Amino acid sequence: IILAYFVTTFIVRCVLLGTGVIDVGMTESSYSESWMAISFRITVTFTAIASAVILYVMLGMDLKADMQRRSQVDPMTGLLNKLSFETQAAQAIAACQGRGRPVSLVLCDIDFFKKVNDTHGHAAGDVVISWFGRMMGNTVRSADLAGRVGGEEFAMLLAGCPQNNAVAIAEALRGVIAENPIRTGDATLPVTASFGVVEANPTETFEMLFQRADEMLYAAKRAGRDRVRFPLPNLDAPTAMTPVTPAKAAAKTFRDAISANLVN
Repeated sequence: IILAYFVTTFIVRCVLLGTGVIDVGMTESSYSESWMAISFRITVTFTAIASAVILYVMLGMDLKADMQRRSQVDPMTGLLNKLSFETQAAQAIAACQGRGRPVSLVLCDIDFFKKVNDTHGHAAGDVVISWFGRMMGNTVRSADLAGRVGGEEFAMLLAGCPQNNAVAIAEALRGVIAENPIRTGDATLPVTASFGVVEANPTETFEMLFQRADEMLYAAKRAGRDRVRFPLPNLDAPTAMTPVTPAKAAAKTFRDAISANLVN
């Protein structure tokens, strides 16, 4: 700012001399006391102060935005944390319902995660969580939401996505997880996950949708884990669940896309 002041002063004085506004023979003391010099100094001073204030405000806004972003994100996975996911999912569900668009919720839980921690240590468990989060984060679109909603429990909210498409996505992701053991140190850890998928009803709240998805998730676990469960049309009871069997070509295409971008 100081350098800019002196440079600007020099340039302005040269312009004033060149245009004849001030006399070439005017002394330095006379120029410094002239109304032009005083006005210029006042203008430059206020400009410098305003610039400093604006810079301070911008830095403060950037810092606030960064802190807000950090408060919404799970540090281990980079996904939304539980509170942020629930808040944004509730808003997204209401928005889709208001436009008459489908929206589906996918809950998934890493199978036997406690055994990973007990057998290989918490560091290995952290690697599994981080890897799983990276896979899920790269699976969803920009319009979707992905979050870590528990220790080893994750969720995806798929906007504009009917249940059959959400089931295909969950099945493809399940297959990639099961087919690609995670390497950590000298150990190779086979990992599987169970999934529950539901589509929101026109008047359903996030809490209601989450409860139904949670029932599907536990139905998958009771059925032996490493599978996807979802309600059949007009049947929401967990006993009505059947393993998902999406079209082979569609599932393979989606699974190959996930593998190409996410594995290890």
